[in-house]
Amino acid sequence: MSGGPLAARRLDGARLDVEVGTLLSPVLLRIVGAYAARAELPLDRVDDAILLAEALAAAASSESESGRVALRIDSAPRSLRLRVGPLREGAGERLVAAAYAREAGDVLRALADRVRVTDRSRSGEYLVIDFNADPEGPR
Repeated sequence: MSGGPLAARRLDGARLDVEVGTLLSPVLLRIVGAYAARAELPLDRVDDAILLAEALAAAASSESESGRVALRIDSAPRSLRLRVGPLREGAGERLVAAAYAREAGDVLRALADRVRVTDRSRSGEYLVIDFNADPEGPR
């Protein structure tokens, strides 16, 4: 990893590969919540990460390459990064659009500090989402 709020700090993380189905949402919510708390994010940011994980679980099921959802979680003091993928081509932007709420607008970008789609041509694309405890942190 280069650059960004997590680059200069010791990382702690996990990789999940969960089959699409009834356990996807509960597993993602608990793991993301645990790592957000471990990163010492304030409670409102932990809640934001959990809400976002729930939205991702609902939308990512139809966008996985293999009928499974792969997630990498990296945490550092006061920072959390979620990386979902590999996804089908265009799926990252579709996931962002799926989380759009008529009343609230762009939910992913409202809850996270930074949302981006990266393209790894051979392995698919990834949706990368960063949370920081400090509201003035990088966006």
